[in-house]
Amino acid sequence: MFNYFGSKQRLAPTYAPPKHDLIVEPFAGAAAYSVYWLKQRRDTETILYDIDPMVVELWERILAMSPDELWAYPNPKAGEMSSDMLWGSCASATSSWRSVASGGQFQVTGWMARDFPFIKRRMAADLAEIGGGRVKVFEGGYESSLVCDATWFVDPPYQHQGHRYTEGSAGLDYEHLGAWCRNLRGQTIVTEAKPADWLPFRPHKTHYDQTNQARVDLIWESDPEPTLLDLI
Repeated sequence: MFNYFGSKQRLAPTYAPPKHDLIVEPFAGAAAYSVYWLKQRRDTETILYDIDPMVVELWERILAMSPDELWAYPNPKAGEMSSDMLWGSCASATSSWRSVASGGQFQVTGWMARDFPFIKRRMAADLAEIGGGRVKVFEGGYESSLVCDATWFVDPPYQHQGHRYTEGSAGLDYEHLGAWCRNLRGQTIVTEAKPADWLPFRPHKTHYDQTNQARVDLIWESDPEPTLLDLI
């Protein structure tokens, strides 16, 4: 929905489609996988959990608005100080989140002021497609997630790169998380990045960052689709 560090907006279509009408994301963030499939399938619903109260609050604010209200939301001005994470999230940078989480403010940059009008239009368009009570958001860690048959999209802070989040990798027991993922009911998709090893991950996609360094995205699935080699 909104911009967020580690968001899967571009990768969402590359993961397996949900096999259930309910998607659960226990590390919601911007919930790009859920948003993508909510727009594709009108009979799909999603339950989002996040341990970061600021993420939950932002989701609740957006879902309480109409698309027209979001479209008409005032634009920030470069140089002003703010604690409005609807503005701050457009940077997709953890510095804004950390500043507000500690009781401070962030400074609106020139490109934040330039990009927000376009980002809010995209969010308004998404909201028009995913609204109607199909999204429920709760504050809590992954173990507070409702245990049910669903498509589980598990996108935690990465084991070796997840320290940038307000609630990051330092507070996670990955061995416990791996066992928890294996015991989920339904379809489970877990994302990570090389060299994570807390599940038997396989390569999913390779992309290049701003420094032209290759980054390998990993995936683990409880019931992966058969490959061509499997069918031979």
